[in-house]
Amino acid sequence: MKNLFRNIVVTCFVIVFTFAPASNFAGTTGKISGTVKDADTNEPLPGCNIVIEGTDLGAATNVDGQFVILNITPGIYTVRASMIGYKNYIISNVHIVADFTTQLEYLMEAQILEMDEEIVVTAERELIRKDETSKVAIVSSEEILNMPVRTLQGILTTKAGFTTDANGDLHVRGGRTGELAYMVDGVKMEDPLYGEYSETFNKDAINEMVIISGTFNAEYGDAMSGIVNIITRDGGDAFHGRLEYTSPMLNNSPYRSSNPFPGVEDESEYTETSVYDRSVVYMLGTLRGSFEGPIFSNLTFFLSGFVSNEDSYLPHGYSLARDGFGKITYFASPTLKLALSGQISQSENQGYSHRWKYLSQNQTHSTINTNRQVLMLTHTINSNLFYIVNISRFENGLKVQVQDKLPSEYEIGKTGETVYFYVQGDDSRYADNQTVTYRGIVDATFQANNYHQFKTGLQLVSHNINVYEEVDPWPSGAQFKDDYTKEPFEFAAYIQDKIEYDYLIVNVGLRYDYVDPKATMWPDINRFGYFDENNNWILAEEVEVEPKTQFSPRIGLAHPITEDAVLHFAYGHF
Repeated sequence: MKNLFRNIVVTCFVIVFTFAPASNFAGTTGKISGTVKDADTNEPLPGCNIVIEGTDLGAATNVDGQFVILNITPGIYTVRASMIGYKNYIISNVHIVADFTTQLEYLMEAQILEMDEEIVVTAERELIRKDETSKVAIVSSEEILNMPVRTLQGILTTKAGFTTDANGDLHVRGGRTGELAYMVDGVKMEDPLYGEYSETFNKDAINEMVIISGTFNAEYGDAMSGIVNIITRDGGDAFHGRLEYTSPMLNNSPYRSSNPFPGVEDESEYTETSVYDRSVVYMLGTLRGSFEGPIFSNLTFFLSGFVSNEDSYLPHGYSLARDGFGKITYFASPTLKLALSGQISQSENQGYSHRWKYLSQNQTHSTINTNRQVLMLTHTINSNLFYIVNISRFENGLKVQVQDKLPSEYEIGKTGETVYFYVQGDDSRYADNQTVTYRGIVDATFQANNYHQFKTGLQLVSHNINVYEEVDPWPSGAQFKDDYTKEPFEFAAYIQDKIEYDYLIVNVGLRYDYVDPKATMWPDINRFGYFDENNNWILAEEVEVEPKTQFSPRIGLAHPITEDAVLHFAYGHF
């Protein structure tokens, strides 16, 4: 009868929400919940102390022998249960994942004499997380370091549903490029001009990466295909360093040097086949490293960086990337944590163009410079309530040009007798764009009881967008030009409830988004001007663009069928 009731509840949820009419936050911590029982009687044990070793986190069981521990940084932990009259029970290798609940069960054995006996159990990582209400892939720092890939995109393409097209652009479940949102320490990192994020990110700095594809909870917005939620590493309580070098030169491209150590012997061979001729110092392949440790007992640091220099398989194409990341974490008290992080990166590349094969130095190259700063405060009010305040600044600059020329110095490209290949002149585009995004986020999480966890938050976003682009800037060219500065504003708020039973997990929430572009536009985009009686072209008068708002309901269901199978259902507006 009890199983029948459960199945009826699940069926009703699915039917109701299947036929219902139809900027960003991100979780950075996980949760442990579980029960403590007497091994002989199977009765719950109230008042048992649960402690996560190496931290100040813990809880005591209630009258039903249940406990919950919130605000746990993702990682692998050892969790100890202790109670007078019972042997200590230790579970090691407990995996904590951001936004998810790890279930533990303790069966305490009575101890007649006061002896230091312990029961030690190694937790097995679940093949299927029963509280996943959408498609989720979780990648730990250990997995990332052991992967035979070096870039963030390389890591993502190892997961189901991720593919790259012929241009190297990333797609998720058939979605368009740019529909994937990247979150770093709870903050969305995106160029508001193009809706993309530079993937120059050192994998050494990643503590955990949670990849959500398909649908997602109300806390996530401004994304269509999926979310990549990156939690960066804190410094450890001991000094530790890592250094890795990878050579890119060992392949069979006829346009690359046969010597993997340029500058030693056949440097001339290399420079003859590549217009990109940096000094030997930069001919390093990929060099990355990290260093961490304590400054004081309650103050730690983490540093990482890399330099990557890659030539393409074809002549004169190249990609040069540099990245530096630093984080200082201050544990002001057992309930208050401050983290300040910063990242600066640069990527420079030139793709191979067949038409510019014989004049590649006059083909455009692009440089992207990004830097970000994040200040995050985490404050635990009590065992059931904590909040996170996140203040960030993200700057992105894009420059596209021929050598170091200004648009006024460009010359029209000429093919001469070759008809197809350019032998004189310059490529046609120049761009110098700069965007700065300021973001403030407040999230609060409240564990009302063993079955309901409420989460709410709000976000304020201010952008400063400066664009200057020219195409065909020479006198006889089309001389298309974009030159403007805009300061759009965004606001978002959400509330959600995570309902957890043995037979049913529900994530239900509502999100509100407000966007004010602070721009003007023609009332009719199909009629942006007209000819007067003298046949002069007159531009139509522009009007203010109205702000846009949207309410987005979200619901996700997970119905565990067996230990190895779970049924998912999700519905939402995105």
